[in-house]
Amino acid sequence: MAWTQVRYHKRLTFTLAQALSTRLITNALVAKADEIVLGTVELHEGSFTDVQPGITSLAAAENWGGDYLIPGLVELHTDNLEKQLEPRPGVRWPALPALLIHDALISSSGITTVLDAMGVGDFDETSVRAQGLQAATQALHHARQQDLLRAEHLLHMRCEIACDNMLEVVTPFLDDPTVRLVRSWITRPDNANGWTCRASAFTPSATSAGATSISSKW
Repeated sequence: MAWTQVRYHKRLTFTLAQALSTRLITNALVAKADEIVLGTVELHEGSFTDVQPGITSLAAAENWGGDYLIPGLVELHTDNLEKQLEPRPGVRWPALPALLIHDALISSSGITTVLDAMGVGDFDETSVRAQGLQAATQALHHARQQDLLRAEHLLHMRCEIACDNMLEVVTPFLDDPTVRLVRSWITRPDNANGWTCRASAFTPSATSAGATSISSKW
């Protein structure tokens, strides 16, 4: 089986087995590292194998009608999982269905890697942050093991240092390979601006001497 690219006449030849596992997308605006081209993309077993400018007339190719094809987006901080755990005040949703709803919303937005922000430490012991952390992380591990997720989900631990039990709660998670960002956070009253939030972030695998730290105030 072969197809000819209409404008650039590049010929590609596949075996029957390759053809059954090959997908072609054409007439797409492909975002490359340094330019956007109208072209055709070949995928084999789920991986991109070729990008060529121009449009193919092969009937099996998916015509995207000039839509954009871009790399997956990376979301470093979203509270959407906590929102799905408590969709309305006082309403708690089971952790696994909440995670799957969150995953569907994230992936449909073009996000392929997400760091799910989970609050660590809360003055209200009945809050979703205080009670939902363990259930949410267990659901995440289960969903990853069962291949239930469309996007890659990692954890972003937001640690409220004003809470007495913060270190006790977060410490068991520091060896979890899905935890990729740990952020210390303090919220305090400010006479001029209402509330001031200070935050610093580091990767849990880094040593204290070599950790990359980001600090901010707003």
